[in-house]
Amino acid sequence: MSSRERPRGRRRLCALALGLALSLPQASVAGTRHYTLKSPDIHISACVGTTLDEIANAFHRRTGRDLTVTDGTRSIPEQARLVALNLREGKNIVALYAAKKLAREITRAYREIPRQDREARGVAVIEATLRAQVQRGEYLSKHMRHGAVDLRIHDLSASERKILAREIRRARVALVDESKSRRPHYHLNFLACLKPTAGKKPSTGPKAP
Repeated sequence: MSSRERPRGRRRLCALALGLALSLPQASVAGTRHYTLKSPDIHISACVGTTLDEIANAFHRRTGRDLTVTDGTRSIPEQARLVALNLREGKNIVALYAAKKLAREITRAYREIPRQDREARGVAVIEATLRAQVQRGEYLSKHMRHGAVDLRIHDLSASERKILAREIRRARVALVDESKSRRPHYHLNFLACLKPTAGKKPSTGPKAP
């Protein structure tokens, strides 16, 4: 091979390598966060954030896409407003939540309010009931225990959803598939990050939010 042909061959190899690199999903850049919060009002704990970073980075490496967090840690007033909305819409919150006993307690308190007063007093009554439960060390939702987030999935393809589910489970995070709900999402339970409940150890299986 002549000295003139060698540089030409090297240039071809460089062009091939560059084309291959551009065709692959870009690797995560150190320090770059590959998830965003849908609202600045959404909060997640440091414990959850560490593992969520791992999941989002792995998903980005496979797909080149970022994730959107649609819900995180809920305060008692935030949870009360959500429950009140569900009850006003006629939903059975006992079916929605894994903590059936607590959901029944809230439903009873809500139904004891005269029907004409539920709009005005419903949130306050539910908030008081939730607060009493928390004081006993009991939580209606894992979102209240700093150990749950919801991820938007309606804009992900079927293959991207499979990749995301695989990375979530690989990170040892419990996944509840809420893709058929009114707001399609993946509900993630970070069991290692949950605040302890009264006299109970965190469960290890996926539960409803």
